[in-house]
Amino acid sequence: MKEVHDFGTGLRYVMDRVYGNCTIKPIMGTEIDALPLTPGVVGMKNVTQLFHLDDTYVYVGRQRTRDTLSETWQSLRADFADGKTLGIYDWSFMAPEVQQATGATYDGGVPVRLALSVPDVGLSIHYNIYNFNNETPAIDEFDVGPCFGATQKRRFRLTFNGSMDTVLGLGEEIFKYEAFALLSALMYISPLRLTEMRTLADAAKFYLYFTVTDKPPIQGSVPNPDKEIPLNVSVLLLFKEAQMGNLNFTTVTIVNGDIAVKVIQPIDIREIDASGTFLPINIGQNGTLPTVPKALQFKMETIIPELTLITNSLEWYDYGMNMFRHDYGDPILGHQISEIHDFGTGVRYVLNSYFGNCTPTPIGSYDVDSRPEGQYATIRDPAQFFDMTIPYTYLGAGLLRGVDVDIWQAQRNDWPPNINPPIKSTWTWYWTTGTWLSIGGEAYEYQVPMGLTIESPGLTSINYIYDFRQQGFDIISISIESCFAANMKKHFQFSLPSKADQLGTRLDVTFQAISGTRLNRIRTASTTWPR
Repeated sequence: MKEVHDFGTGLRYVMDRVYGNCTIKPIMGTEIDALPLTPGVVGMKNVTQLFHLDDTYVYVGRQRTRDTLSETWQSLRADFADGKTLGIYDWSFMAPEVQQATGATYDGGVPVRLALSVPDVGLSIHYNIYNFNNETPAIDEFDVGPCFGATQKRRFRLTFNGSMDTVLGLGEEIFKYEAFALLSALMYISPLRLTEMRTLADAAKFYLYFTVTDKPPIQGSVPNPDKEIPLNVSVLLLFKEAQMGNLNFTTVTIVNGDIAVKVIQPIDIREIDASGTFLPINIGQNGTLPTVPKALQFKMETIIPELTLITNSLEWYDYGMNMFRHDYGDPILGHQISEIHDFGTGVRYVLNSYFGNCTPTPIGSYDVDSRPEGQYATIRDPAQFFDMTIPYTYLGAGLLRGVDVDIWQAQRNDWPPNINPPIKSTWTWYWTTGTWLSIGGEAYEYQVPMGLTIESPGLTSINYIYDFRQQGFDIISISIESCFAANMKKHFQFSLPSKADQLGTRLDVTFQAISGTRLNRIRTASTTWPR
């Protein structure tokens, strides 16, 4: 069995090396390295607490322990089990001259054995310690990769120029340690989520392989557990940092007897799929800024890691009809809200499905779909709607949600608008490449937006776009009837000499002189006509 305890999240990973399975559980207060704080909540013991070392020990003298000259210290303690039973702790540490003879140097003593006896119950236990090493453990000793299935992790390979012996020298383990620190920081994840890290080399290049796992499936037992973001979000951050040139790995070599520290960057990044195929995530290609269609609709998931918040919305935009619709959940009450913006009249209709009411207000000049024009608001054109009119830099091609994307980025200080002093933010757009122009059976004339990341000081907004359609409003499907009292509307019925099922699947409505939003509850019904 192998156990790894992560006190950052309060979880322990219990791996059976024979059967290859793993169980993830909260760390319990009875664990040897856990310090109970309150019921169900633990902290990590420091080294003196772990070894039960304090000022209650007295020096007993020298003796041979496991045929090794050692110095022994003894303590009478009542914290063995129930806090009442008296236990005798005898710690034996290797004598200093024996340490020197082994050729090893240690900052502190080298423990050889802990002898524990409890006279009241006739118990005697010896804990013999072998291969003691006071250096920082290799990070891959804490690998918990077997605890996550194939759908809960993603694999990558970074390629570096040069011979591994020349570039890394004797510092391969240092390089891997620095890689754990760098990648976990850039992706906002615990180092435990980086698994199966290894290096390979050929004559002219060397490679760093690693796997990123999903966040733990359960809550741990520490007071303030680390907030972990989902797998796809962390990989998205990796792509972004790669395209910005922020994958700066530190290497340590010996040059003419001196230690030399150097920073290197990968020349290629590949994701490895389940079949072992290397998927390119190229750096530094050229691109053409995408064109936004004049009518569209999509679903959007917004993730704000700092607030541990996820929201969902639906949006319809139709530049030709001068209309926009936005459906979302009320952030306080949770009610479903639908906003319909009619730029023909300049009115915003806010409908609450729970109460069945409606509030008409003027459209704001700085809404997501509007811009100021004098003292009024006008609808944004398609490029303005997606904020694609500001200067963007093409960062290259990448992979998002398994789809090849072009990545564009802009720096701006005008969002949110009318803020003084201005707030700097970084906008990163992900659009499908030209090879992805048919999704779900629908052929696309334009590239499809897949995601948008907005980063500002202390706040990150990660937006995923789903079910994108290059079509605008279905005017028949919306109704603002609840916005008007009974004496403010008229009902009409037209009779047509045919059956409803013979009219076809589409009913075209032509209106003149009035806004399309003023036509509500359009529907068909059939009855038996007299002969």
